[in-house]
Amino acid sequence: MVFSVGSETTLFMAGIVEGRSVFERLEHRTFWRRIQAGGYNGPLNAFLAEAADRVREDFHGPVTDASVPLETVEWSRFDFVSVDLYRGAELTDRFTEVLERPASNSMIGWPSRCGPGLWQPGRSSLSGEPAVY
Repeated sequence: MVFSVGSETTLFMAGIVEGRSVFERLEHRTFWRRIQAGGYNGPLNAFLAEAADRVREDFHGPVTDASVPLETVEWSRFDFVSVDLYRGAELTDRFTEVLERPASNSMIGWPSRCGPGLWQPGRSSLSGEPAVY
């Protein structure tokens, strides 16, 4: 068992990016500029450091964070690198290259965060792509 202290924390946790919801955060006028400049990395890594330390006080197994590719995580405090990789039009030209990097799959299964009405058994999205994590 691996304990993940977060999942796409920059987007889903209040306090790192301005906005009350993930949608407000993504649409914030400075979001992409600050992502490109690394403006959210400091607050993200400060939270992850504290979260990892607190988890390790009681949990004695491996610890990771499920990051999203736009996050620059300081991985030295974790036992595994875990990145949520989405296949979409923006990765068409480099998806295979990304998959060829040394990595370990942390989960093979079906999506659980697609929201009402979007999930289809055996499919990761409405595009019909098989779900493999």
